[in-house]
Amino acid sequence: MKNENIKFKSNIDWWFHLVVAIFLVIPLICFYIVFLSAPLWDYFVLIIGVVVAFTFVFQILPMYLFTFYTLKDKTLCIHSGICCHRRIPYSNILKVTEVRHSFSSAAL
Repeated sequence: MKNENIKFKSNIDWWFHLVVAIFLVIPLICFYIVFLSAPLWDYFVLIIGVVVAFTFVFQILPMYLFTFYTLKDKTLCIHSGICCHRRIPYSNILKVTEVRHSFSSAAL
């Protein structure tokens, strides 16, 4: 490769789509309950909704949108979310095989 960067988007497992859907729905349900519930539950439900919403926006959504791999001249660059970046020199890669185990891959 001559100064050519090739970028690949990460595959996303079905269960991760489910996690994203749950983190989208829970805050909406909590905020809806606040408007229908008795005043005693208002703050508790609202706090749950806000915590879930912030977790989604600052941790899960960036991983969901910004996980990709870039093949550069001498390194494989792995980007996951906003702050997780790894550079692996091609000389350190001994073998490439397809795996289906969540714990052994950088995919979502």
